[in-house]
Amino acid sequence: LLSGAFGQALDPQRAVQVLSRSADKNNTTAQLCLALQYLNGAGVDKDEARGFALMSASAEAGNAPAMFYLGELYHYGRGVAASAADAETWLRRAAARGHVTALVTLTRLLISGPYPSYDSAAQLCRQAADQGNVEANYCWPSSPGDVEEALRWARKAADAGYLPAFELVGSLYANGSGVKQDFDEAAAWFRRAADAGDARGFYQLGVMQLRSQVSGGVEAAVRSWTEAAALGYADASLQLGLLYAEGGAEHRDYGVAANWYRKAAEQGS
Repeated sequence: LLSGAFGQALDPQRAVQVLSRSADKNNTTAQLCLALQYLNGAGVDKDEARGFALMSASAEAGNAPAMFYLGELYHYGRGVAASAADAETWLRRAAARGHVTALVTLTRLLISGPYPSYDSAAQLCRQAADQGNVEANYCWPSSPGDVEEALRWARKAADAGYLPAFELVGSLYANGSGVKQDFDEAAAWFRRAADAGDARGFYQLGVMQLRSQVSGGVEAAVRSWTEAAALGYADASLQLGLLYAEGGAEHRDYGVAANWYRKAAEQGS
């Protein structure tokens, strides 16, 4: 209630007080929630070491979500020295207790190291997919260069409505990677992403329009990139700046270009 999740006024300081009392009584859920408060600096000074200690206590007591978060803390080195081995240990413990997201995170961990294990990662990903996790299809650990396999699983994720997969499938069709190049099919996937409010979908559609790979031309590209920029996509703002600076838009306009460059910088470009 004090987090504001149910419409009440947000009171993080009060939340910390209440959680602290329960955490002192070894309530594992309170320990987890209080750990997140310390890790994020919500209602209390940010203290990742304290957050790690609380998360460890909750995980050691058998709280599966805390095991997942603890694995993440070890993976990213928050409040503790980074350790891939400890991250894997805690993620596996969380997964064994039914934490599906831990399976997906563990999949990424297993294929990101110096000695990737694609077969083991694929088995974990299948477990997550079988339990209804759509993201598992998107991040299916295909072997390097096996674009056809990546496309097959990305299509599964996209067909299930997983938004990031729309842009990936569109890019594969646009580039002819693992499938016959098909600009219309690519644009259809980018439009699906854009219709769902995805900035990258608008951006990629604009790229195709500018290159005359689909109809619309420069004017359509400007509209698509303007939509992407409105959603905070810095690359779209930068490209609009370049268009106006180089005269690729309706006309050369250094003032408009400067405004777009400024927006791109504000968005982190």
